[in-house]
Amino acid sequence: MVIQYSILLFGVLIFSLPVMFAGEGNMQTLEQDVITLKAKINSINQDLGSKQFEFQKKMKELADLEKVGETLKEKLKTKVEIVTTEFLQLKKEYRAILLNSSNPDLAPETLLSRKLLANKMLERINLLGGEFSKIKIVQSQITDLDQRQNFVRRNLSTLQEVLLSLEKNKSHYGKNYQEKYQDSELINAQKVNVELAAKAEHLNVMSEKILSLPATGIKKMEVLAKGVNLFITDQTQLLSPGEGVVAYVGELASYGNVIMIDHGNDLRSVILGNFYSTKKVNENVIKGEIIAKKNDERNNSLKSHDDFVYFEVRKFEEQVSIYKYVNI
Repeated sequence: MVIQYSILLFGVLIFSLPVMFAGEGNMQTLEQDVITLKAKINSINQDLGSKQFEFQKKMKELADLEKVGETLKEKLKTKVEIVTTEFLQLKKEYRAILLNSSNPDLAPETLLSRKLLANKMLERINLLGGEFSKIKIVQSQITDLDQRQNFVRRNLSTLQEVLLSLEKNKSHYGKNYQEKYQDSELINAQKVNVELAAKAEHLNVMSEKILSLPATGIKKMEVLAKGVNLFITDQTQLLSPGEGVVAYVGELASYGNVIMIDHGNDLRSVILGNFYSTKKVNENVIKGEIIAKKNDERNNSLKSHDDFVYFEVRKFEEQVSIYKYVNI
């Protein structure tokens, strides 16, 4: 809309296009790489969590098996010692009774008594034989526990290898992720810098737009080579286009009254039309303050100008495009 702004912005864009287009393809690739790597890292983290949970579970299982195994072994050791000692003692006494019972000089009562004792010892020996069977069962249980422990240990060893592999992959992908992420951030920063440069240029241009149109109730606007005709209503009030000092109030042949406001830095605004000023020369005005009102009575000599006011901006006493300084 503003010629100067368009030229500046066009220059900024032309300058920034190579940077923007050069980085656009790389940026898309990097963003996709970052997304892919992040997904892989998340997947590895999930696998790690699952395997670590399984590893802890197996560790507990192994600890429980070892505890049960140690308890059984301790009980078995005590049982074996007691049963073995009693068995050997009974076996020795049983043989001694058998040898003594073969003596022909023994009285029948003594012989019968020894025979009964030998039978009781034999029964007890047989019972101890049953205990040995129970001991074998416990030994079998211990063997089974040892096998289960070895199986769990092998599982733990495999899990440890898997965990190490996952940690290694995580480190590898994490390093790549950081590199890709930093590259993408760098390109983003370059892109932001280009955008900021364009905005800065825009702000530089916009900072010159310190004035506004000097009327309310504008029905239509006719843009001329330098100035602008503002077609207004009967209730229109003329406003100061910006902060400044009233430099001139008077009449201009065939144009009606004129008000000139000095805005500083050799910038002035001029308003002409059929109105009467409410301000005097050297009065300070602020932007938007009422400085004139339209005449209630039509002036026949200014008939063609009754319905509009003319507005222009001057810089160093020369007319300039209103688009440079007026925010339209």
